[in-house]
Amino acid sequence: MPKNLVLDLKDHLPERGLLVSTVFSPNDRLAETMVFHADAKGRILNAGEPLYEERYSLDSSPEDLAAAHQRIVERARAGEWR
Repeated sequence: MPKNLVLDLKDHLPERGLLVSTVFSPNDRLAETMVFHADAKGRILNAGEPLYEERYSLDSSPEDLAAAHQRIVERARAGEWR
């Protein structure tokens, strides 16, 4: 897990059995959103096999990444991933 997170967003969608995670850590050269299957408590069931993964430029702003996270949460709520 990155040590110096600038952004760490998690949205658990229990009605869909999903967790959407967005992390941003320029020091660790990491900016990504992933969608995972999750249990009823929001724990990731298989971290090695995300249902969806999107990586971003390291010069992205936290605000842009938060907006991208929200768009992916809406896609998950709409049933894009099962």
